Amino acid sequence: MFPDSKFIIKQFPDFENIVIIPLFDEHIGSATRLEDRWKTIKEYLLKTPNAFCVIGGDMINNSIIGSVASPFDDVLTPAQQKEQLYNELKDLAKANKILCGVPGNHELRNNKYTDCNPLYDVFCRLNIEDLYRESRCYLKLYVGSSGSRKRGTVYLGVITHGTFTGKTGGLVLNKLSQFADCFEGVDFIIVGHAHNPAHDRPCKTVINPYANTTSVKETLIVSASSGIGQEKYALKGNIRPTKNNIQYITLYDTNNKSKKMEYTD
Repeated sequence: MFPDSKFIIKQFPDFENIVIIPLFDEHIGSATRLEDRWKTIKEYLLKTPNAFCVIGGDMINNSIIGSVASPFDDVLTPAQQKEQLYNELKDLAKANKILCGVPGNHELRNNKYTDCNPLYDVFCRLNIEDLYRESRCYLKLYVGSSGSRKRGTVYLGVITHGTFTGKTGGLVLNKLSQFADCFEGVDFIIVGHAHNPAHDRPCKTVINPYANTTSVKETLIVSASSGIGQEKYALKGNIRPTKNNIQYITLYDTNNKSKKMEYTD
C-alpha cells in the first residue's frame, strides 16, 4: 500500500480540458441504491474520452454487526457487495478512467475488526493498487500541452472521504472551507460522507514578498452527492433528504495563467 503523502500524477496532453466526476457514497447493497444514476455515470465516462472519476469511499454499504444500519436491511451480503463493486469498476479501470480512490467509514469498519479493507482489495484485483490511498489522495494533473515544456496547466487536488456532516449544504461548506485552510496551493478539494451536494470557491490573498505584490487564490471545494435514497436510519433521525445530482468538474488548459475550473450538476 502506498503512503498518503505519495502524489498521484497524471498527464493529459491530448485534451484541452478534462471532466472529473466524483464517485462517493454509492453504498452498493443498500435497498435504496439508485441503479439508474450509476448507469448514467458509467455510460458517460466510457463514451466521453476526456471524462474521468475519483472514488471517495463508502462504495459498499457493508452493514456489519455494530453498524448504525441493520445488516438485515441490505439486499446483498458484504462479500456480494465487494464482488459487485469489482464488476462495476472493471470496465472503468480497463479504460483508465479512475484517477484515484480512498475508503470511507463503511469500508474502514473492516479495518477495525479484521485489518482488511474491501475497497483496497478491489483496487488490487483491478491492478490499480498504485491509485489507492488509505486516508487522502493528492492529485497532480497536467491538462493540455501548452507552454514551452508542452505539459499544459497543472492542477493540484485533494480527495478524501471526509467526516463532515450537516443538515444543510451551508453547514457542510463551512466545515469544508475550514478544512481547505489546512492546505497551501491546492486548486480543488472533493469530500463526501455528508450526502449533501454543495460547492463553493473560498479565496485567499497571496502575498509575494519578492515582487511586493498580492494576488487572489481561489480553491474549488465540493461536497459530493451520494448514490442512495433515504435509508431507515435517516428517516428515523428526521434527516432532511438531499439531491442525488451528478456533479461535473471541468479543468481547462490555460497555459498556467489564470486557471479555469468549472462546476456543473
